[in-house]
Amino acid sequence: MSKARYMIGCVIGLLIHTLSQAQKLPALGDAWQGKISGETFFMDGNNLYPSVQLVVDSVRYTVAIDTKKENLVKCILTTDKRFAIHGDPVLGKPFSTFRNRDQAKYSRGNGYFVPLDEDWYAVFHFKPISDTSRCIAVLKKRF
Repeated sequence: MSKARYMIGCVIGLLIHTLSQAQKLPALGDAWQGKISGETFFMDGNNLYPSVQLVVDSVRYTVAIDTKKENLVKCILTTDKRFAIHGDPVLGKPFSTFRNRDQAKYSRGNGYFVPLDEDWYAVFHFKPISDTSRCIAVLKKRF
């Protein structure tokens, strides 16, 4: 076997191994199968949940795990500017550009939310929002 074929085989094998280990974003309510270190937490209202960090398709997420309910995925948050819905980046967009802005709601302890798609919400600060307020995070949660 030539050295070039051996190297190509190694690269293909490494690529297949890497792709098979790629992480997927869990769904809300899924049972978390991975490790939970207990070193990071996510505050949701008055509740504190252990969280894990995931990178999926180059986007960093924080996944909150409800350890009191069989390690179910409670919510998912990202502040990564690479996050997009249907190819449209969300973070940093002004409130006036969201089509569902008339459905914005306030959640005590969490701030203002604008529904997007599939249980995703654009998150804004606690202070009252205006047309120029910018999205600071995206949260996947069932209210």
